[in-house]
Amino acid sequence: MKDKLLQHYLPVVLYMALLFILSVRPVPGEFTELWQIDKLFHLSAYIILGALVTRASAALGAGWRGAVMYGFIASLGYGLFTEVCQLFVDFRTFSFVDLAADGAGGLAGAVMYSRIFLSVKDRHV
Repeated sequence: MKDKLLQHYLPVVLYMALLFILSVRPVPGEFTELWQIDKLFHLSAYIILGALVTRASAALGAGWRGAVMYGFIASLGYGLFTEVCQLFVDFRTFSFVDLAADGAGGLAGAVMYSRIFLSVKDRHV
């Protein structure tokens, strides 16, 4: 069980660490003018996180619904955590729109992972 836990959650933890590093780096004001691109970055980054958490949860026995739920909740919670941390970083602010993009990305990644990789039998339980 320990090997399975490490095998499936290590990528989640490493990816969360990468997101945190990128989230707390000061970004000059010129970048924030590219509003739509920033939201696309949030959405894309959290699609990956949602898929990774869903993968790990499903591998550890959560049914497909539980795995999707965990993927979404973990992504949204982590997005909230990074947004709060940005309150303490120069050139960064808390943004509900960013948080919404994080949650939408997490849900999209969780659903996409479940539809592509979890068996049809598991999805209809």
